[in-house]
Amino acid sequence: MAFCKYCGTQLQEGELCTCEKAVASRTVVEPTPAPAPAQEAPAQEAAPAQNPTYPPYPNMNKTTDPNEVLNKIVEVVTGLGKKLVGVYKKPVDESVAYVNEANFINALIFMALEAFGVAFFALAQMGKISKLFGDEALITLLKTFLFSYIGTAVVAGLFIGLFFIIFKVIKVDVDIMKILSFVSLKSIVATPIILVALLFTFINAGVGLVIFFFAAIMAFAILMQGMEAFTAVDKNVKGYVVAIASIIVCAVLAIVFALFAEAIVQMIARAIFASAFQGWY
Repeated sequence: MAFCKYCGTQLQEGELCTCEKAVASRTVVEPTPAPAPAQEAPAQEAAPAQNPTYPPYPNMNKTTDPNEVLNKIVEVVTGLGKKLVGVYKKPVDESVAYVNEANFINALIFMALEAFGVAFFALAQMGKISKLFGDEALITLLKTFLFSYIGTAVVAGLFIGLFFIIFKVIKVDVDIMKILSFVSLKSIVATPIILVALLFTFINAGVGLVIFFFAAIMAFAILMQGMEAFTAVDKNVKGYVVAIASIIVCAVLAIVFALFAEAIVQMIARAIFASAFQGWY
């Protein structure tokens, strides 16, 4: 007689027990086949080495064509002339377009032209007084030219700084290059009028002086038009921005002239004296 070793059930000859443990013991677990080894990819042939290529060396012997330089100069002058005429023809539209362009080079050129115009105008006015006679008068004329040129540049820089500060105070973020172009607007308008004043000075110094002050008035007016380029500034504030900056500049100039008035008068007096003294011989 046979018995199940798990549950003890009596079994006939050749009989298999059907208890759970006996059935589980007869289940053969087939082993999981091992994965096939990965085949190595065939090694790729190395690409043949290539010689590095370099850009060609510039031709140092190349000479600049004078006609090309001349054409470039003519192009720049023509462009500046168109901007000047445009501001006079359409003060608002062209002024706004010029300021928005924020061209650093154009702004510097126009301000430099204004400075030269003012310097030559002052030179002509002083020349009418000193009659261009004597070494002392010549030194006075040179001083007049330099002081006028530097003074015009300082005033332009003062305007730029004031507008930048005012925009910061009213919390308007404006690019400094745009402010530079904005200030140079007065140079665009004032320079041609100053040249006219210079020509009239040789005829009548008083008339030339009146025309010169007219240039300042026109410059103030065109700055008011150019304020339209600053769209972020409230329209009720725009007029005060230019007025406040102009008042501060005038106040600074008044203080400077008050401090150096005596020296200026003495310089003019020496020029007149030198002119008269040389005239006796």
